[in-house]
Amino acid sequence: MQTSDPPSHNEQGIIQTWLQCLWTAPVFAGSESKTRAAALLNAILLGIVGIALIFVLVTLIKFHNLLVLPIFGVLLAAWIGTRLWMRRGHIRSAALAFLIFLWAGLTFLAVISGGVNSPYFICYTSVILMAGLLLGGQMALTFAAASTISGYGMYLGELQGRLPMMTLPVTPFRVWFTLSANFVVSSILLYLATRSTNQALDRVYRGERELAKKAAENQQLAQEAQEANEFKSRLIGRMSHELRTPLAAIYGLTEMLQYGAWGELSHAQRDTAQKILQHAQNLEILISELLQQSQFTASKIKLNIVSFTPQNLVDRAYASFEPLARNKDLSLTIAVAEDLPAMLHGDVIKIEQILSSLLSNAIKFTEAGGVTLRLYRTNSDHWAMSVSDTGIGMGQTAQARLFEPFRQGDESMTREYGGVGLGLALVKQLTTLMHGQVIVESEIGCGSTFTVTLPFEIHSERELADGLYDQLRRDQNPDLHLT
Repeated sequence: MQTSDPPSHNEQGIIQTWLQCLWTAPVFAGSESKTRAAALLNAILLGIVGIALIFVLVTLIKFHNLLVLPIFGVLLAAWIGTRLWMRRGHIRSAALAFLIFLWAGLTFLAVISGGVNSPYFICYTSVILMAGLLLGGQMALTFAAASTISGYGMYLGELQGRLPMMTLPVTPFRVWFTLSANFVVSSILLYLATRSTNQALDRVYRGERELAKKAAENQQLAQEAQEANEFKSRLIGRMSHELRTPLAAIYGLTEMLQYGAWGELSHAQRDTAQKILQHAQNLEILISELLQQSQFTASKIKLNIVSFTPQNLVDRAYASFEPLARNKDLSLTIAVAEDLPAMLHGDVIKIEQILSSLLSNAIKFTEAGGVTLRLYRTNSDHWAMSVSDTGIGMGQTAQARLFEPFRQGDESMTREYGGVGLGLALVKQLTTLMHGQVIVESEIGCGSTFTVTLPFEIHSERELADGLYDQLRRDQNPDLHLT
């Protein structure tokens, strides 16, 4: 006697996978809405097949009508095809194809069982509800219009005697069963629609609560960040003032050494004293930048508008930076356009500071060639200072963060060029304070050009304290929300 081998684990796994594909809805990790739509379509498919199976069994047992078997077979094939198409991710197209098939099947059943008088005619309402639930209101209206046209066609066919003889006779029991099934399907669909709407509303409410919680947390963090930023500014201001006292002593004592207050110095000692003075000057510049940065953050910078001549401005700049350029064998070229007015108005101290930062950077980052300073008119309302060099230049990444405080193109510990990254940040802030703008054009290895454009008329009382300081602080701290 031969016995069959029990199914292997692989066969059991395949059977289990097929059963899972037939009865469960697919899950799409990348789309919650698609997963939700697939679950809804899966519930509708299972309900329709269940009701159809009960209808087939009742018809076979009570009426012995075998016509329902091929009809149920076609429905089962459409059900399987819809599920396979749904598992591929085509939820809407699978739902539309199944609804069209279902609508056509109901039309066929209505025609062969009495037309408009058939109990299947009312089942159009279930298809319309399914279309609205799965595909939206427009598809529901489309199926409603198609059902209306189909019913009118059956009505005309019945009047003209063109409908076929009833293959499925209408009996009170069939009417009762069909209507009851339609009521059950409609109530289930309304329940699913209500539940889906309530779930969506719950998600919205949860999202609103989470957003409100996040907004409160962000507001608290913004307030803490603002307080920390103000504390940092006050600390920098106090430290800058405290550092100026010993720095002034170093300055004065070193100059007295150079002048021979305690005896004549040797050549090496004079060179050492000069280096001390140079480092003290660099430290003084750094302290001034830190102090001014803290004043910007605390909104304590004010403009002092005076009249000055462009020629005096460039003469002072040339006198200050020509020795530095000459020490590096660089040329320093100055050009003032003839159409520039003889007198300009603005805060000349801050304009000189802008010019000094640009010229200092240009000389620092240039090893061969030269630096050019140009003053010219851009239009009837603005004039510009342009500083060009033949230095190392910079890429787009460095330009994007160029004007951020304490940021440099090379931020490694082994960088070749010194500084703390405040010079250009102050250039941007001072220019913005005077209603101007800074434009940089640069390429790696091709040098850089910084252009500062300023208006001819700058008013000290131009409501700078509020709007402009907020803008400057946002430029400095993009994540800071000011209130």
